[in-house]
Amino acid sequence: MIEKLALTFNGVTLSPISHKNQIWLSTKELSIALGYARPDAINKIYERNKDEFTDGMVTMLPARQNDVIGESIGLQPMQRLFSLRGCHLIAMFAKTVIAKQFRVWVLDILDKEVGTPKTNAMDESLRLFDIQEKRDAHLPMMEGLVFARKAVGKETTEKHFFNENLFCNRALNGKWEALNESDLDVYDLRLLKAIRSHNVVLMQYNLKQSERQDALDQYVIAYRAKKPRLKLVISK
Repeated sequence: MIEKLALTFNGVTLSPISHKNQIWLSTKELSIALGYARPDAINKIYERNKDEFTDGMVTMLPARQNDVIGESIGLQPMQRLFSLRGCHLIAMFAKTVIAKQFRVWVLDILDKEVGTPKTNAMDESLRLFDIQEKRDAHLPMMEGLVFARKAVGKETTEKHFFNENLFCNRALNGKWEALNESDLDVYDLRLLKAIRSHNVVLMQYNLKQSERQDALDQYVIAYRAKKPRLKLVISK
């Protein structure tokens, strides 16, 4: 018998379906997650943009597909379902306040918990976007380092740039070591971008690394508390 799945997003427990080795959400579940009052809103979004959905993102299942989803779950005679990639694309078109948070949540599940391959073109393009955002945060940090050292009459060498990156990496994972960007998931890429941006703010006070360390650590703790890494819970 196939495992029942339970996902929790923003304090709401969802009941996804296991089908063809993927996780799927019904229009009803997806509408709840995205903050819509009626499931019709999801169907309308899909109908307006269905040319952008592949067979791996959306499907129709009849009720009582016991050979696929185990016990009856009370589906309508035919109901539209979206895979996690399909849910992400729906959320890209959604206009609700919570849509952005939902997109991050779905990517986190795809990238970390479910073990979905990262070779999908859409996932990879989104991942490259986050890597570029992290790099964009790197440049102002380097410029801030030069400015801060120049203000106290010090030159900046390649060693200082490298050490500043290690300083931010330490705030992310507690280790003074270089990171391979391909090993970071979406959550950590965004957190590292935030760390570097906050480090620039701290630099403006002409503080040494030892003086910035505690403040940066507190920032990371607050970030993770406000934007926790959401988990996939599987129950039998």
